Amino acid sequence: MSRDRQHEVGSVAWRRTARSLLCVVLFLGSVPAGHAVQEEQRAEEETEAKATLVQFPERTFRLYSHRDVGLRLRPDAGLRLEPLRPRFSPVVPDFDDRERRTGPLFSLATDLTILGIDSARDSAKGQEFRDLTRGAVFGLDGQYRNEQTWFRLTGRHLLRDDRDVLFELRQFDVLTAHLSWSAIPHNYAFGATSLYDGVGSGRLTLDDGVQELLQGSTTLGDAADRIAGVLAFQGRRVDLGHTRNRFALELDFTLFDPLAIEATYKEESREGVRPWSGAFSLANVVEIPWPVDYDTEDGSISLEWARGKTLVRGSFRRADFGNDISTVAFDNPWRISDSTGSITSSFAAGPAHGLIDLYPDNRQEEQTLTFIRRQMPGDGTLAATVVWGKMSQNDPLVPYTTNTALLPGTAGNPPFDASDPANVPAASANARLDTRLLHLRYTVAPLDFFEIRLELRDYELDNETSQIFIPGFALEDSVWYPFLGPAGGAYTNNPIAFATTSIELELGFDLGARTRLKLSFENEEYDREFREVERTDEESYTLALDTKPARWVDLRASFLHSEREAEEYDFDQFFTNQGMTFIPALPFLVKFDQATRDRDRLQLIASFYPSGSLIVGVQVIDGSDEFPDSPFGVQADDHQIYAVDASYVFGERATLFSSYSHERYEMRIAGRQWDFGGPGDPFNLEPGLESASNWTADTRDDIDTVTFGIDVSLLPERLHFDVAYSYSKSDGRLDYASPVGSFDANPFVPADFEEVDDVDFYSFNPRLRLKLDEHKTVSVGYMKEKYDLVDFATEGFRFVPTTPAGEFNGALFQNSFPFDFDLEAVYVQIELSF
Repeated sequence: MSRDRQHEVGSVAWRRTARSLLCVVLFLGSVPAGHAVQEEQRAEEETEAKATLVQFPERTFRLYSHRDVGLRLRPDAGLRLEPLRPRFSPVVPDFDDRERRTGPLFSLATDLTILGIDSARDSAKGQEFRDLTRGAVFGLDGQYRNEQTWFRLTGRHLLRDDRDVLFELRQFDVLTAHLSWSAIPHNYAFGATSLYDGVGSGRLTLDDGVQELLQGSTTLGDAADRIAGVLAFQGRRVDLGHTRNRFALELDFTLFDPLAIEATYKEESREGVRPWSGAFSLANVVEIPWPVDYDTEDGSISLEWARGKTLVRGSFRRADFGNDISTVAFDNPWRISDSTGSITSSFAAGPAHGLIDLYPDNRQEEQTLTFIRRQMPGDGTLAATVVWGKMSQNDPLVPYTTNTALLPGTAGNPPFDASDPANVPAASANARLDTRLLHLRYTVAPLDFFEIRLELRDYELDNETSQIFIPGFALEDSVWYPFLGPAGGAYTNNPIAFATTSIELELGFDLGARTRLKLSFENEEYDREFREVERTDEESYTLALDTKPARWVDLRASFLHSEREAEEYDFDQFFTNQGMTFIPALPFLVKFDQATRDRDRLQLIASFYPSGSLIVGVQVIDGSDEFPDSPFGVQADDHQIYAVDASYVFGERATLFSSYSHERYEMRIAGRQWDFGGPGDPFNLEPGLESASNWTADTRDDIDTVTFGIDVSLLPERLHFDVAYSYSKSDGRLDYASPVGSFDANPFVPADFEEVDDVDFYSFNPRLRLKLDEHKTVSVGYMKEKYDLVDFATEGFRFVPTTPAGEFNGALFQNSFPFDFDLEAVYVQIELSF
């Protein structure tokens, strides 16, 4: 106790003693003297109360800013929960009887990190969704509160391309508001090579001299030499990537209780370029920088009324998508003049430029009505939702082709100028989809240990898109492909639509205080229009068990078995609905989303905590899809996942965590190589399933991941050290098989690909954190990340692939593959809080 405080307490004690003696004297004297004593006593109590209040601050509550606003550097490794901290906590105990006043409250935390990094731009893969360039990183978290209002401002990576800001406001009993903005980079490639000017616009152009030079090629070997020289001298470096800017505002009005009003507005824009592929023939593929410049606006308003056992909610939502660059036109490196020819030509024929129609402007509107009634007979709850929606787009149609050499009236050419926009069959798409959803759910518990849930879902997508009829199309912009059907017929778009109805029944049983069993059955039916299978019917059975056989064990297990039955597969429905007599489709090929399928899913999750210091988790997932009635197409799709993780706490000073997981994904696909009148022809020569032209492809991917880390308190509340290590390895392969016969479209044994997405990735992140005092903390950290990719597509990569004889092999690339990277970073971090 301070000397001043001792003096103050002593004075109070002396006054109490003097007052007691005076009371005795006056009591033995007269009544008026007693009245004087009461007045003096009251004055003394007021003085003592004031002295007592001086001992405690006027504000007896504090606000804390504990959001992480520092450098986002460390990957997720292991399962570690952040310690629980109070957001609004008393400084003195709540049970204290003395007067407490809140008053205005304020807190602020800032974080400044200086980052030094090496090899940051060696590969865009290392910076795919983040900004780890050299320099400063700043973050802050501040909040203020008084008796009626609370608001908070949080900003992270404010000096970076991957920054975000969140503002929260609460006007108690009136309004809650959230305002957020974020920027998310997506980097595809640093320094890709391109010959195009106008990158980022809807018109990609080449130098006329380049097109003349390449069009003058005499042989495929000469073409390869010419394009290699052009790339060496005129190729320019282009960064491929775009930034996604997001803005969101959410308002929740609580002023009109029991009526709640919610309003949201979201906006997202993307701008930049990304890698894409264009083609002028099957032997002339060109990678291009595709321009990205579009916006999405999404707004909704909802009213919710809740009183007693009833809740009613209605909402309206509208989303608009606008593309500021609706098409991209790009020059053909091999042609400066239009010409016609084979679809397998390279420099010998084709258009002078191509045109791709990008995402169209579109709109979606949706109305939702929800009704919930609680405490119905048997402690039941009924929930009903109805949704009406509409999606539409009316984008202008582009011409049939850009090739002006497809002259009308000549043999094999269109009957009109197909490059003239005036000759499109309709001015715009006039596309519209109407949707409807009815969802009913009823839960009831007739007995304390027994619960029933019944759910019904009915959904319909009605395609109201206008049909457009065309007499033909320009294949690869080089050859006119007329309608292959009766004279006067035309190709048309089929308005694909579907409806689905599902009903699910779930029974839940309590088999004791620590065990719960669930049995469920679901039936789902699909009715389709303009698809190969009109109707499918799928039944699913699920068994789930949640039990705690001992205090230190939690077990969860579930098993799903489903069987989907498909009606007759009409492989030629697209062609027959067009009125075509030519059917270029393998009659035995079945699309997997409409095929008969048997599915099994097993999942086991176990948690063990034999002591307060040790936690062990185990997870097993096994899934299998079989397609018994699919001779060709996807025949099997299997996956297995095994994982174990453990955390151990060494007293109050250290925590050790580690994990291991193994994943395997396997798929089998079957097909046949064939052409009309040749080997494998299923209509004329080999109508059966067996053929030497058949082939199978088996894919397999194995992924192993190991993590390890430790948190150590070297000096309690002062010095902290943590480190995390993660290593992941993926191993993929693709195995082909095909019989060899004398009557064979591919009389050779196809080669296997043993290196498919083989990736080794590891990260190492140690950090030392020193708390200088209550308000200041300094950290020093290091990061190393390494990524190695081996893939058959990247081994021996060339911008211009050639045959073993050195001839041009049909492609011009930008090299946007993910490069290997080896990042090293050191950072110093300063945290201040007030």
